[in-house]
Amino acid sequence: MSKSALKQQHALAFDGDANVLTLKNPVKHAEAVSTVDIKFKALQLRGVQGLICDKEQVPGSLCIRLVNNRLTVTVFGDHVTSKDPVISGSTQTFAYSFKPFTGYSISVVYGLLAQGMAYTKLYVDGHPVGTKFFASGRAARLGTCFVGGLQSNAQGYFQGFLDELRLWNVPRMPWQIHKDFDRQLVGVEHGLIAYFPFNNPKI
Repeated sequence: MSKSALKQQHALAFDGDANVLTLKNPVKHAEAVSTVDIKFKALQLRGVQGLICDKEQVPGSLCIRLVNNRLTVTVFGDHVTSKDPVISGSTQTFAYSFKPFTGYSISVVYGLLAQGMAYTKLYVDGHPVGTKFFASGRAARLGTCFVGGLQSNAQGYFQGFLDELRLWNVPRMPWQIHKDFDRQLVGVEHGLIAYFPFNNPKI
């Protein structure tokens, strides 16, 4: 194999029309997840688009979506405080605005805090851009999950390109995210439980 072939990069393309990748661990029913890294380039930023979401939707199920040009993090069973109980729920929305036809490398970190609280942080291209808190939280999990879509949502499919999906069972530190966001991993790094560089076009 030539050096040029070794350096060749690929990404998964999603057409936004019932096109979704399903990930499942045949050994474990679910895995605790504290950091999710993924690269994406959205061709449109309208409506709801799933990036990676647990299919089960049980307490702790993690779901990362784009809602228009913002990224949201949902952990089922968590609770966000609000003065209006009607809009209180388990979803946090970051203020960072994404643009279509632009490539991003994002990291979503989720962890538990004292007194039953939880937090989530968003990093874009290795830099922190926002922190949100849950008044009550539980450990996040991914079992069988959808990449590029949402369960039972015919309008929630992603349109664009996804690459370099990494799942970690540790909340990664800012210096670790900044160091690794734009480089391929070996695959045996501490806390890395799944790594999909999507560089084999036949898969």
